[in-house]
Amino acid sequence: MTITVTLTAIVFTLTSAAAMAATESSRTVPAYANGAQTAPAYANGARAVPAYANGAQTAPAYANGAQTVPAYANGARAVPAYANGARANTTAAHANAATGQAHRSAYAYSGREERIEFEEKSFYETFIKGKVHVGVSFTTSTAKETKAPDGTCYLGNLDELREDEMTGIGFNIQYDLCDYIALSFANDMHVEHAVWNRPTEAHAAESTDGNLILEGMLYQVILQCPFRFSDNAWALTPYVGVGITDIKAKWDHAAWWHYGWSSPADYEAYGRGSTAPRKGNSRWMVLEEPSSAFTFTAGLSVQILAHLDLDFFYRMVSVDDIDAKFHRRKPTGPVEREGYFPAEFSTIGFGLRYVF
Repeated sequence: MTITVTLTAIVFTLTSAAAMAATESSRTVPAYANGAQTAPAYANGARAVPAYANGAQTAPAYANGAQTVPAYANGARAVPAYANGARANTTAAHANAATGQAHRSAYAYSGREERIEFEEKSFYETFIKGKVHVGVSFTTSTAKETKAPDGTCYLGNLDELREDEMTGIGFNIQYDLCDYIALSFANDMHVEHAVWNRPTEAHAAESTDGNLILEGMLYQVILQCPFRFSDNAWALTPYVGVGITDIKAKWDHAAWWHYGWSSPADYEAYGRGSTAPRKGNSRWMVLEEPSSAFTFTAGLSVQILAHLDLDFFYRMVSVDDIDAKFHRRKPTGPVEREGYFPAEFSTIGFGLRYVF
């Protein structure tokens, strides 16, 4: 009987020890530092007993013995647990903060874009800088026709136009509407012909009655094709231009002819310096304005400094013949004759232009 009890006690003891060993093997041993619990104890992967310090619960709050919401989504904590009624939703706050930051970033980006796109420029930068060209030009011109057809005269005995002063100096202004289209204004046109009489039986020597002068403003539309050889400026710009001119015609009378002398020699010998008509005789010429005048220009502008261009051009001016009327006053009565003078000419020139 004693042996049976003893065996029973041993079996019970071994069974209890095995059970306790099994329990201890499933329980994760909590970590301690300096005798204080630093990690909760778990059994079978679930939290079994909340940690306490000095009899007060220090772990997250629980309802009915279960943690309220330690929810996770895709490894990111969505709604953390809180204690003592502190902030209820850190994740939401973070989400709102992130959303707010995203809005602020988008606003800041949009603001930068607006500042870049709608940055205000001064009047000079918007309408003048790189658009306005102001220059001076020097021209020389050649008449298309200088001799009347055989056996005819332009008016009276006047049958030849000789180039007396065919050079002009003037200013020009160009405004670029864009890189390829510009408006141009110039007053560099000046053509002056000495109009000569053919020899006659009465006057064997050649003589001129005066000079025909053509000048006026030029208005053109420029089509240009700039080539850039640096990032800062156009360096080479070929162009063509078409336009009109308000060309004016006037007559510069020779003194001997105007005051009624028979020849330049007589005026030199007897009447030099006189401004009174000789024996009541006087002559003058009246010119009609040309009815139309069209121009065509081809040129090349070369940048030589940051704000300075050298310009070369060739220009054709198509002008209708100029109607002319000769008047003479003499004691026996007035005399009038009508005729014309050709006015078409071409011009070559060069100039310097300052680019703002």
